[in-house]
Amino acid sequence: MEIDELNIDSSNDDGIENMKNLIDKANEFNVEKKYLEDAEKLKSQMSGNKQAHDILSMMLVYPTREHPIDEPLDKKKKSLMKPKEDDKKKKKRKKKEAPFPIPAWATELEALIAQVNSVKSLIEDYENYKLKPEFVQEVNSKLTWFRNEIKFRSKQEEEARLEAEARKLKLKNKNKKKK
Repeated sequence: MEIDELNIDSSNDDGIENMKNLIDKANEFNVEKKYLEDAEKLKSQMSGNKQAHDILSMMLVYPTREHPIDEPLDKKKKSLMKPKEDDKKKKKRKKKEAPFPIPAWATELEALIAQVNSVKSLIEDYENYKLKPEFVQEVNSKLTWFRNEIKFRSKQEEEARLEAEARKLKLKNKNKKKK
């Protein structure tokens, strides 16, 4: 494999490993520093290109869902406007919904955010990584959806945390009354 024959756009693990081995060999034989720098740059480009494609592949298998539209703010009261409900209606218990199937790589919100930020920084330097415009466009469209997903999941986690605190407080107050 010669450096001139490399196609950064079709990078894979074997090609990257082979490039690393060529660089090690070149270091061993004291090849001129300029060639080594060029080889390191190519290896970096190949790695970035492959990483961007890998992240997009993961994003494509992430199941989609509709995100609720945020309720408008009441400008006078500075609170969320909620539609008035009939007081006479009985509150019905919500049926438990099946949990949304989140892929293993994204179970933690921080991991999802890290992958989104990683691919975002890679496509910002798309020319260096030789990423095709169609690829960048596809990633950007997925990023828009993932920003909404992150907001939605953050809101869900916060609501779950607040509910847990309320249950804990209610249980604590109930135990105090018993004493």
